[in-house]
Amino acid sequence: MNLIQIPPINKIETPTPFEYDYYSTGNGIELYSIPSSHSLELVKIEVVLNKGRYDEEKRLSSRFCARMLKEGSENHSSDAINDFFDYYGADFQVRYHLDYASFSLMCIKKYMRKLIPLFFEIIGAPSFNAEELELLKKRAKSKLKLATADNDALSFRIITEKIFGNDHPYGYNSTEDDITAITIDDLYQFHKRNYRSSFFKAYISGSIDGDIISMVEEYLYKIPNPVNANEQSIPEVSAEPPNEFYMKNNYAFNAQSSIKIGKRIIKRDHDEYLGVHFLNTLLGGFFGSRLMQNIREKEGLTYNIYSDLEPMKYDAYFIIGTDIKTENIKKVLELIYGEIYKLQSTLVGREEIRMVRNYIKGYLLSSLDGVFSKAEIVKILTIEGMDVKWVFDFFEKIDQVKSEDIMELAKKYLKKEQLFTVVVN
Repeated sequence: MNLIQIPPINKIETPTPFEYDYYSTGNGIELYSIPSSHSLELVKIEVVLNKGRYDEEKRLSSRFCARMLKEGSENHSSDAINDFFDYYGADFQVRYHLDYASFSLMCIKKYMRKLIPLFFEIIGAPSFNAEELELLKKRAKSKLKLATADNDALSFRIITEKIFGNDHPYGYNSTEDDITAITIDDLYQFHKRNYRSSFFKAYISGSIDGDIISMVEEYLYKIPNPVNANEQSIPEVSAEPPNEFYMKNNYAFNAQSSIKIGKRIIKRDHDEYLGVHFLNTLLGGFFGSRLMQNIREKEGLTYNIYSDLEPMKYDAYFIIGTDIKTENIKKVLELIYGEIYKLQSTLVGREEIRMVRNYIKGYLLSSLDGVFSKAEIVKILTIEGMDVKWVFDFFEKIDQVKSEDIMELAKKYLKKEQLFTVVVN
């Protein structure tokens, strides 16, 4: 009889640092190139404006400015832009983040030189058409109505406002009045002040060559320098004291209630971030986490429950979220706080530590799989002002996390009296 031989389980090795190059143009722009080790024949250019809500003089101006750029430039309408990119099979995306706006272009290498001029025209020479703005505002109001009718989305809006305060860039929520108040002049003013050379970072990845890098650098260099640029002050967080907040949503279209629990927490560059990341993963950061195993699997009280860390450029927050039946609100809250208390009072077993450690390492490895994933890592870290080496140091230091560390960090960062709790039903 032939027995099937089970292959050995090998130790997860630290990934080898990947190749990337850094260029600093004459006008202060940072440019990173991440070449592919395989012949993909694909190139991705991502240009990031390192400006966002912190730089607004009027609410929502950063968001609408970024999103309006796709609606037409000085020489091309939105239809012409879409047709041109479609003709060459290119993917053009505009993404908005609270800290930055991202403009990406991906296509076959041989067509990239034809597309780069239009790509930079969209970023640097927008038309800001009034009719297009009204259509965008109409869509934004429709999305806002849907968000406020969804308990999950509404509870998220409330928890971030509670954590940071409704006057803080990370805390304020868009309203219909804010959307109505946005004008073409607001967009021109935000673009004029912030779409300037030294506020940009560029990332080129894939099957790149010197000609493409030089061409991108040439267009980046044409972006005007800052005019009377002042150092941005960081607003103080003016949140109210942590407490429990219950809200009845009379416009909800779903029957489930939504729970959010959260607080401000340390950023990615903090010495204790690695341990807090481990703690978060153990609590609710993956399918085998304690919240999932004990509240979803064992108790059957929810389909999904999670905890997450959201590090940003100037701050960070921790959040727990789940949707449940209204009659189970009290029980689920008790179970969540119970899981936190266990982490504060009982040492985590060696096998669970090993499982979480392997999950984190596996996740990091998958994040480094492929040239475009690597470019994303470079982007995230450099936007936050960090060295790319951080991800490899992080991987190695995971082995140093001990049960005692988890307990102390849970006591320090997950005190019940420091947590905001929001329930929308």
